[in-house]
Amino acid sequence: MNILDLLKKECWDGTQTWLWSNCPPQTPVVEYPPINIPDPVVPTDPVVPTDPVVPTDPAVPTNPVIDIYAFKGFDIGIQETCGLYSGTRPSISVGTNGNLYMVVDQGTSNTLWYFTKISGKWSSGIFARGEKNGQYSASRLYMPHVETDSKGRVWISTKFGCKEYGTMLGQGLWMIADGTRFTPTMFRWVKDTETHKGNGNVMLDLPDLDHAWIMATQGRLAYFDTKGNLLKKGSISLGDSGEKIRGLISRINGIQHGVMGGYSGQSSSYNNSSRSGQKPIVWADYKTYPIQGNDMAHPSIGMDWTNPNMAYIAADYDGIKINVWNGYAFTYPTNALKSLDTAGSMGPGVDRFGPQWTPRKGGGAFVAWVSSKRIKIAFVRKNGTVAPATDICDGASPSMCTGEDGTIHLVYNLGGMKYRKLIVK
Repeated sequence: MNILDLLKKECWDGTQTWLWSNCPPQTPVVEYPPINIPDPVVPTDPVVPTDPVVPTDPAVPTNPVIDIYAFKGFDIGIQETCGLYSGTRPSISVGTNGNLYMVVDQGTSNTLWYFTKISGKWSSGIFARGEKNGQYSASRLYMPHVETDSKGRVWISTKFGCKEYGTMLGQGLWMIADGTRFTPTMFRWVKDTETHKGNGNVMLDLPDLDHAWIMATQGRLAYFDTKGNLLKKGSISLGDSGEKIRGLISRINGIQHGVMGGYSGQSSSYNNSSRSGQKPIVWADYKTYPIQGNDMAHPSIGMDWTNPNMAYIAADYDGIKINVWNGYAFTYPTNALKSLDTAGSMGPGVDRFGPQWTPRKGGGAFVAWVSSKRIKIAFVRKNGTVAPATDICDGASPSMCTGEDGTIHLVYNLGGMKYRKLIVK
């Protein structure tokens, strides 16, 4: 008998009960069934790989998706000299025939200059000069604006100031029937009583070719025909503002947009004509950006060619700051504007001239400013995100417009007025 059988006989009663009287306590021995170990697998010969599959050419989609927000910079054209006059606040517009029209002031002087590029040739000269008891009785003609309509007519506005002398406080409005000659066929003094203080600009509702709007302080509006007759007044309330006003009319649906720079009593505000008389909306909080109370800190406004309800706003509030109205709300908090360049401005000694906008064909807008005496342009998408800025060239006081083909026309001051054509990549 082996030791296991002996233990079973002496200590185990066969009923799983330990006989304590016969043996000391211990763990019962459990019998496990035998383990069947299979025969080892003998490996077969390795599989010899066949020739690899050569991929075919990828299918080319018949209708590729184009990312309208993609922006890869500009093809920057050569610099052209428009004229030797060094202006401060240029405004440029391109006609449907491709001709270019620019007006520019110089600080708070009494003279406006014009520059035209007709059939590829630049010309320039004095457009208007303020004189005591003269045709334009004002000591200051400044902050001009130019727009063109599809009939080839050119519309120009400027602020008339009478701080030193003169009686024509308000704005001047001109219409030039033949842009190739640039001789005004209509002038209207838009009196202070008609628009209240007079700062602002002419605005064209392009489907309405025979009339123009003037926007002025508080968002007040005056409507004129091609003969300078005042037909009606209106307003898109911007609040109790000072003189820091800019406006535009969208290419679609004729929606009027206005922006105001704030002061100690009111934050910078925005409004448009589709809001049915609602109160203005703050776009930049005064407590966060108190520099907006400076009379020299003027805002600017840009449009979107694909969404008439949108507006792009910028100002030099201790650096270049922007906000985007998407049609329902502002993209950035009013106390946390999008900062594009903390050292940016519009150039040494340039004031009352906000960063300049022009729309991008297909949506979005471009904004231009100056940093370290170099002109910068950034693309702002419709969702408010911003592509890295493109360094263009030396210069100050940049201003832009967009042609029907999407070409950007840029003018700036660099020892005289200069021009470059920018092709969007």
